[in-house]
Amino acid sequence: MADVLRRYDDASTEIRTPLAEHSIGDLRACASRWHGGQWSPFYAFASTGSVVAGLAGEAESCRRDLAKQGDDAEYDHDGLEDDRLRAIASLEPEPTDD
Repeated sequence: MADVLRRYDDASTEIRTPLAEHSIGDLRACASRWHGGQWSPFYAFASTGSVVAGLAGEAESCRRDLAKQGDDAEYDHDGLEDDRLRAIASLEPEPTDD
């Protein structure tokens, strides 16, 4: 298991983007729709709220996949899925003392 860089325990915490405010709960639900399997950074975030190395990279990969789907995107019913993926990518790890 990768080292946890940050954990979001409160699902109601809000992450603001230029388009909207997303709760951590909504972002975790988004990650659960897109995760690449049990060992993926999105899976760790969706299941425990943990930010691990590679989360931003997986978010960007999912954004590219969403863009390829265009109007046929399965998960973009409200038009905000790309914004949620951007919000996940923006989650920064807390500084460490290492």
